[in-house]
Amino acid sequence: MKKICFAVLLLLPLALQAVDGDQDTRCREEVVGPFETHFSRFLEAVRTRDWKIFNEYLDPETDIIAILPDGKIHKGYEAFLETQKGYFSGKTGVFTYKIQTVEESGEIGFGSIDATYEDVGADGVRFRLTLYISFVFKKRQSGGWYMIHDQNALRGKELLDE
Repeated sequence: MKKICFAVLLLLPLALQAVDGDQDTRCREEVVGPFETHFSRFLEAVRTRDWKIFNEYLDPETDIIAILPDGKIHKGYEAFLETQKGYFSGKTGVFTYKIQTVEESGEIGFGSIDATYEDVGADGVRFRLTLYISFVFKKRQSGGWYMIHDQNALRGKELLDE
């Protein structure tokens, strides 16, 4: 009898999960950890151009706000995706970063980084952008996080071929 009760207790969570087919499993906290872990995973997806993982941190129902280094503001999921397609489809640019701040408070996660992006422009000239980027994430009801705000501040631009 004890073995049967023990087996039921072990298998009950799996059975309940199988019944709840609509559960949002993207970036579940129990899979990859607290916000700081999610933030690091998100940044690595950006650095390595991993579109699949990057998209796990987005929610099509959210009016995400992106402020680009040139100051242009893009609002909405589709508009945000348009701002990212060039980077994620590119092969030459190198993105590096250093995490400056990570904060989690209830339903909100905040992270900021110093970043450098090096690439070759359409004119064939190599350049380096130095950026400060801040991100705001919101906690999913099912656990995990999705981004709601991405703000880039251009700190410097230099040409590397001169």
